[in-house]
Amino acid sequence: MDLCGFTMSFTSRGIHGLYACMACFMWLVSLAFSREYMAHYKHKAQYYAFMLATFGATVGVFLSADLLTTFVFFEIMSFTSYVLVIHDESKGAMRAGETYLAVAVIGGMVMLMGLFLLQSIAGTLAIAELPEALAPHAGSGRLYAAAICMLFGFGAKAGLFPLHIWLPKAHPVAPAPASALLSGILTKAGIYGMIIISCYMLSGDAAWAAAILALGGVTMFLGAFLAVLSNNLKKTLACSSVSQIGFITVGIGMACLTAGASEMASKGTVLHMVNHSLIKLLLFSVAGVVYMNLHKLALKDVRGWGRNKPGLAVLFAVGWLTNSGVPGTSGYISKTLLHEAIVEHIEELEHLGEHALGLQILEWVFLLSGGLTFAYMTRLFACLFVRKNDAESLQMGYNNKIRYMNALSSAVIALPALALLCIGASFWEHHYYTWTNLKGSFISLGIGAAVMLLLRGRQPKELAFDLEDRVYRPLLLNVCVPVLGALAKVLSRVGEGAVTIVMPLMAGIAGIIVRTGDAAAKLAMSFMAGIAGIIVRAGDTAAKLAMSFMGWLAGGIGRFTDAFMRWLQKGLLRQIQPHEERFSPIDWIRGHSLALRWQEIRLDVLDFANSLSFGLLMAIMGLCVFLFYLITH
Repeated sequence: MDLCGFTMSFTSRGIHGLYACMACFMWLVSLAFSREYMAHYKHKAQYYAFMLATFGATVGVFLSADLLTTFVFFEIMSFTSYVLVIHDESKGAMRAGETYLAVAVIGGMVMLMGLFLLQSIAGTLAIAELPEALAPHAGSGRLYAAAICMLFGFGAKAGLFPLHIWLPKAHPVAPAPASALLSGILTKAGIYGMIIISCYMLSGDAAWAAAILALGGVTMFLGAFLAVLSNNLKKTLACSSVSQIGFITVGIGMACLTAGASEMASKGTVLHMVNHSLIKLLLFSVAGVVYMNLHKLALKDVRGWGRNKPGLAVLFAVGWLTNSGVPGTSGYISKTLLHEAIVEHIEELEHLGEHALGLQILEWVFLLSGGLTFAYMTRLFACLFVRKNDAESLQMGYNNKIRYMNALSSAVIALPALALLCIGASFWEHHYYTWTNLKGSFISLGIGAAVMLLLRGRQPKELAFDLEDRVYRPLLLNVCVPVLGALAKVLSRVGEGAVTIVMPLMAGIAGIIVRTGDAAAKLAMSFMAGIAGIIVRAGDTAAKLAMSFMGWLAGGIGRFTDAFMRWLQKGLLRQIQPHEERFSPIDWIRGHSLALRWQEIRLDVLDFANSLSFGLLMAIMGLCVFLFYLITH
């Protein structure tokens, strides 16, 4: 498809079609739940308009067959989803919107630089053509530069460390249906780009795979650690999203390291993407039900609210157990595939006699992060559905709240839970539940149980260190701006000095050029005037010769015409002389008739001769004028 001179291409094969369908399903659930959730909000028309605009852009990202199309829809998605983040227009929402938009814009511009570099290297941005086009450039510095720039942009949207800062801030302030989409599907647009970089551009590159694995390991642990320390329901789920993005990134790194040969890494990555999308759709919807009734999200305020709400407890439990990777759930299958991909590669390296310390450390970080996931998810479930609120009056009010959402909301929230159960049941095969596979899950669950015992129901103090406020904003405002300002002043002064030196030099050169040009112009004018004089004199001489020749030719033609006419008069039209003797009346009448006839013929001949002479004369004059025109022009 051509748009404004750019060719945009789309495809629905593989992961493109899978996540386009996933986007349709998630928007269906979110929009249906929004009918009740947004009933008392203002600016509902704005909300629905930008929800649909974000939907179109997101589907465009997933169906794009080339990176230019991906970039266009990626940027549209960033700007339309920004309006969803700031929908409340509160101070916190506007602050979170600033962070979200800054990360999106900076990431998008850096990504565009990477696309320019990639185009200059590969000559194409078509995703399917990248492996073959980049094969001769494997390991080149320009290719790494392009990949790093693109990773910056896609990683910012995915929530990859250290660009994860927008997730814990945007999710708590956005409406719950929008939070479900931001966490469940918009982050996957970033993951989609990371898959293209690692599996199409740099597949099998050990250095790149190591970098992706390191970023994934830090992200999954950091997100889980922040979630354990969080005391806000939606913020805890947002930090959980950061952690699960880390798990998915580890899967991408393993697929890159093995050049796609590890089927467990590829399957585990895609399955965990789908699991995470459905889990966050379910859990953020449940959090939306809590906020819709209480307008509070702090854990101390919502504690005990769901004690007498078994239906909501079952829905939350599906998300809790799946996110924790408990055996029997689809989360267990995806995490087991990812874990076994790491273990399998460690065994291959040891068999070859190579060290595998980095992957061994990654495996333990993986298991530890899984344990922390079980700990914070268990804490959320216990807080909402098991423990009582410290204020007895509040707890009594919570217990008496029987109708907390309508039938439509109940039905649509149950859909992702049902989908997760169906996926888990479809993988109920013996080889997924061998002791080797169960061992990793049990280690993570044991670590989670130990963390829960360590906390003993206490709320840990939330981490005061904020990466954005302590590092990024001071770095930008106190370092980058002054440094760039000073650099601009230096360049300005250097430019002024250069102008001071260059301007006199250029003026002198210009004067020399002007004087040289004047002399050259004078010489040229004199030369051209001489040539023009010669041409004029030659033209006059040629004209005189032509006129003389034409005069002689006209005279000759005239004399020839006169002689011809005399010959006609004497030879062909002889005069008839009247007889002198015996002139009878009849003869007189006949003679008179012949005389009259002769007189008519003679007059006709004279007219013809005059006309012919006049015509010849006019033709000669026209020929002379034509020759004169040719000579003078």
